[in-house]
Formats: sequence, structure tokens, C-alpha cells
Amino acid sequence: AFLTLSVAQAQTAESIAKKYTDAIGGAANWKALKSVKQSIVLNTQGIDISGTFVIDASNRARVDMTAMGTKIVQAHDGTTAWWINPFSGATQPTKMPAADGKEFMAEEFLDKMIDWKKRGSTLALLGEEAINGQDCYKLKLVTKDQMETIYFIDKKTSLVAMTRATSNAQGFKQTVESYYSDYAKEGDVMISKKITTKIGGVVARTTTINSTEFNVATSDDMFAFPGN
Repeated sequence: AFLTLSVAQAQTAESIAKKYTDAIGGAANWKALKSVKQSIVLNTQGIDISGTFVIDASNRARVDMTAMGTKIVQAHDGTTAWWINPFSGATQPTKMPAADGKEFMAEEFLDKMIDWKKRGSTLALLGEEAINGQDCYKLKLVTKDQMETIYFIDKKTSLVAMTRATSNAQGFKQTVESYYSDYAKEGDVMISKKITTKIGGVVARTTTINSTEFNVATSDDMFAFPGN
């Protein structure tokens, strides 16, 4: 009976992941993309910080922002994560602390639910839970690198309402919850245009995506640590 229940739950988790993948545009449409560039505004402590986020199909990423007239860069080429962040004492390109770099490089071009099994992840249905009045399925995804994320998927729309993960950035272990809203179709895929992030239960920032471009040109220099 236990085996039967486990298989049934696994099939249910798999079907929920499939519905979610279809809801965001389908695996084929996402895999056809080569890169994504987004114009974003990050609001933290009442301050708006504007900038851009670029990620390509090789999972290389770069963030360029300006805060109070100060330039901030975060980038990685899949091997080395680095930043220019005067607020953290890095006025020149500097390799990120290991924990921060690992979390930054964990951001992937394809949603972790797409081809999760082929990518070596495990998926389990934990039950159901309401998030901001939305009835959601609660799933746990663990990557092959043992990074765990809890997904709360809206039962009506099959879109993610919230994710929960543990952050070890800057040497502190904290619970990070990301709330997704304002979904809109961009090209052939669906994207959340507003993400509210809570750390330790307190709103830390809100990210608004003003525009999205696909298949923008990228180069090694955009992502590589200067001097490599």
C-alpha cells in the first residue's frame, strides 16, 4: 500500500509540474530561446534601483544596476561569479564570496521544473496550502546539487504563486520566500512581472519587470571575470 501511494503521489507531482510547464509556455518554446534580457526596477527600503538582467541558454548571467548614482554589477560565466559593489566594499571587479557566488550561479535559464527529471532533480508532492488566498499545490524540488526549493502552484492557473528556499548568502542562513504576480505573455512564454521577496518573513524587496527581450546578442566578455 505504501508503494502504491508513493507511486500515485509521484505521478501527481509529475502531472502538476507538466501543467505548470505548459502554463508558462511549454518546454519547447523555452528551449528555443537563446537569451533573455529584462529591464527591471528593484524597490528596497523605499528606494528604487533600476537596471537590467541578462541570462543566456548557457546559464551565464549579468545584472547591471545603478543605486543612488553608484554602479553595481553582478556577473558569472558559469565558473566564476564576480561583482562591482561599492556597498560591499568592492569598488573594482572582485570575485564574490563563495556562498554568494553559489547562489547567484544557481539561477538557471530554464525554469527548474522544465525537464526536472532529465536534469537529475527529484520532485515530491507535499500536500496543499493557501498562499494569499490562492489554493496551491505544495511541491518540493531538489536539484542534483541538493538545492531545495518548495513550490506553491496555484490550482486554478497552474502558475507559481510562491517559492520558498534557504539562503546562505553573506554567511547567514535565512528563509527566502518569493511571491510571483502580474503574469503576462511575452512572445510565446508567460512571465511574472512582479516578484516580492521576503527574508525571514519580512519584505526585503520588490522587483518589477518593465520589459523583456528575447535572443539578444551576448558575448563572453559580458560574463567573464575581467582579467581572466
